[in-house]
Amino acid sequence: MNVAKEIKKENYLETKKLLDLALIEIKKELEKISDKFVSKDYLDAKLEALEYKINEKISNLKRELKEEIASVKSELKEKIDENTNEIKNIKKDIKYYAFLIIALMIILQPKVIEFISTIFSVSK
Repeated sequence: MNVAKEIKKENYLETKKLLDLALIEIKKELEKISDKFVSKDYLDAKLEALEYKINEKISNLKRELKEEIASVKSELKEKIDENTNEIKNIKKDIKYYAFLIIALMIILQPKVIEFISTIFSVSK
């Protein structure tokens, strides 16, 4: 019986030794795998940093867009002011020429009446 106990003990020690070696190999493999994966806290921190960068970029783009809109508004206002001044000048010119035409018609009234009556008499 002692021989059987001795064989069982040797088998046990050999099995324990093999299990210990297997455990060491498993730990090594787990270390390799854990190097490839990162903790949730690390990922959360990375995500937060990316969100901050994205928000910063969005803020910069909004600011640039507001500046561009303000620039376009000021350019449009300048163009509108220029066109308004041109329209005012054209209105002044029209009034001036209308006044001149009326003045010429008053001065040349007898000749104009004679010209118009000549046109109508010729056409009859």
